[in-house]
Amino acid sequence: MRLAAFALAAFIAAPTALASVSDRCQEPFGPVVPNGDTATAAEMTSARREVLQFISDSDTFQTCVLKVIEDPNEKMTELQQKAAMKRLDSNQHEKESVAAAFNEALKRFKARGLMLGD
Repeated sequence: MRLAAFALAAFIAAPTALASVSDRCQEPFGPVVPNGDTATAAEMTSARREVLQFISDSDTFQTCVLKVIEDPNEKMTELQQKAAMKRLDSNQHEKESVAAAFNEALKRFKARGLMLGD
């Protein structure tokens, strides 16, 4: 009976901890990367700014999530910590995917003999 009550309490508390991460940490979403075979210099330049901003915002988000996990006032359970780490890992994966997509688009853009503006 105690185990069932503990499991129920952990289940109820999990959304609270995730809400805390959501309340304290603003998760960014990756920009759309243009097709390097057809993009204009202006589109690629804008995409570069958006990708760099996304990477910076992701770094800030990840630092925030780690601070929430380490905050003793949060009193996160192991399950809650794992859920928060899953969000952090997901963001890292998206960051790497967006960067790789942009680098591939830039390679194709430059193969057309074009250069980025500033």
